[in-house]
Amino acid sequence: MIVKVVEISKTSYSDSDAMLAIRIINSLFEHLPGKIDNYLPHLLKIAVQEMDREDMTNHYILILSKCFFYSFYYNAGLTFQTLSELNALQSVMELCFGKPEMYKTTEDVNVVIFGTISIFKVNSNDIPQEFKSSMKQIVQLVVMFLGKYSELKNKNEDDAEGEDEEEEYKDIDDYDSEPDEMFDEEYLFGDSELNLYNSQLEKQESPQYFQNAMPEFQNSNPDVYSSLMELIPQ
Repeated sequence: MIVKVVEISKTSYSDSDAMLAIRIINSLFEHLPGKIDNYLPHLLKIAVQEMDREDMTNHYILILSKCFFYSFYYNAGLTFQTLSELNALQSVMELCFGKPEMYKTTEDVNVVIFGTISIFKVNSNDIPQEFKSSMKQIVQLVVMFLGKYSELKNKNEDDAEGEDEEEEYKDIDDYDSEPDEMFDEEYLFGDSELNLYNSQLEKQESPQYFQNAMPEFQNSNPDVYSSLMELIPQ
């Protein structure tokens, strides 16, 4: 089904259909850990082929890059193996880490951190040279993203407090409104739609998860661990 969606989208004027397919792949990697190993190579092949699409929107590039982070989160070793077979290691590394400014939300940054943690957990001898040669830059980026996540989280909490205050006044203003104005279908649909796309990773605090994973880095990637210890404030 996913392949058909992508193929159909190639004949359309937009990448919206293909974007839907990639979102489905992202969700599979996130929500089915250890259950789709046999399908991962096929799903990654779809994502790699989509990298050759012309005139991609910036939003689609973001969704596509997150697909590979989700795949690393699912199984970094198998992802490296598959990307090597597809001759896509360098292009994926550049897509994921080449434009860090495109990750602007807590959800974006969370996915990047979790995917990178999984990369660090891979034994250094099994990390492909395309990634190993850029590991110092990747370490610097993930430390930057840890700080950015905290900044975004604090900003979101401040914004939420402001919205709560506005809602209190809005509720008073709407008290005498007709029921169909206060509880219209558009509002109810928006709430249910939000629940449908509830991210499992968003429920976890990536900085804390990162801190808990540090001892594993010491064993799997001593050089990465040393670099992190130098960059992260104690």
